[in-house]
Amino acid sequence: MKKWIIILIVTLMLIPATRVNGQNSCSLPSYLLEDLSLAKTQAAIDISKSIDASPDIAENYVLRGTLLFEIELDNYATDNYEAAIRLNPQDSMAFILKGNVLFFSGDYHGAIASYMQAEQVASDNVDQLYEAYIMHTDSLLALEEYDSVTVTLEAAIELKPTDARAYALMGFLSDQLGDLVGATDNWNRALSLNLDIASYFVKNAVQYFERDNYTQATNNLNRAIHLSEEHPTTTASAYYLLGKVYAGEGSYEQSLAALNEAIDLDSNCAPMYVARGTTHNLLGNFDLALEDFNQALELDPTYFPAYNGRSVSYSYLGYDDLSAQDRDYLTEQTANSDLHFLVLTGNLFIELKDYESARLTFITVFILKPTYSGAVIALGDLYRLQGRNDLELEIYLEYVRIVGENLADPIIISRIQELESGSG
Repeated sequence: MKKWIIILIVTLMLIPATRVNGQNSCSLPSYLLEDLSLAKTQAAIDISKSIDASPDIAENYVLRGTLLFEIELDNYATDNYEAAIRLNPQDSMAFILKGNVLFFSGDYHGAIASYMQAEQVASDNVDQLYEAYIMHTDSLLALEEYDSVTVTLEAAIELKPTDARAYALMGFLSDQLGDLVGATDNWNRALSLNLDIASYFVKNAVQYFERDNYTQATNNLNRAIHLSEEHPTTTASAYYLLGKVYAGEGSYEQSLAALNEAIDLDSNCAPMYVARGTTHNLLGNFDLALEDFNQALELDPTYFPAYNGRSVSYSYLGYDDLSAQDRDYLTEQTANSDLHFLVLTGNLFIELKDYESARLTFITVFILKPTYSGAVIALGDLYRLQGRNDLELEIYLEYVRIVGENLADPIIISRIQELESGSG
């Protein structure tokens, strides 16, 4: 198999469904349609500058930790929540958020410890205490420690008897224990309080999916499907994400079945057709895949992942010119924005004082596109920060050698002159 095809298929399965321009009838909610990583990365850089200026404000670490969690830099998120807790040991929300990082990464024992600390310091804050109880309960369910679940859930219900989440979880507990009547009663109570309680479990599944925890993602999506009979848009979302989860773990026939269900519920979403087309490619159904990618582009000609998948289908069907056309178009439309995101990520690593990760990120951009001067300047800045003028000059000279002095960025030419004259 051609190497670029393998890369495209794998990449396509990981691409979030960016918002579909002009497609107002698509039922997928914003958290499945938007990729705000660029904005969140920039926000994390901005809050880092505030932290550098005022390092003793606990709230800033909580804010940065939340941004880092949302862009899947979990270890850094945990570090920030712990910094907030050191500054304010009574910050129950920092304990909850730290627990959430551990929860979605599958460390349920660590999560429970953090939630229990939150419960100890949140006694006067009903909302945060309830949140700690709910997440504590779900951790116990994941560990199948059913004896401890009831006590925690009953405490949650006593705090907030009109919140649907506790009753939904009580229903799943009853179901696991074989009490179908109790399960049905609790699920009906949850639905009476929140008809779209299922969306809560879809959102949880997103976090699991992004961290490759497919077992728990599937568990939450099955919960959502069970509770979404009266809310077909949430059912469609759950089946769509379930199809991506199954594909991610290599269960392609199950992926296809789930995506068929999603499209039956909503036939106007380009991301759904792209997901199904990708699964068809993985199954070797290239004609069917091509139909799906073309349907996605008919719905939204600007939905770039469709070009990615279609180029794979074209290649296997022997349409090499069309395949190259799609790849060239995709590169032209997305390459610079993707490279910009990587440079921004490298800058975030610098703010987090992780200079080696920053260096590797900038070098990755340089390898991908040696003519992209933004990465060269950023890498030079990093070497200058570390006092490595020799490496700074080396990367500038390599860049000029590749692009030619006449086409080189004037900023880099100026820096070379500074360094060679000894004034840099």
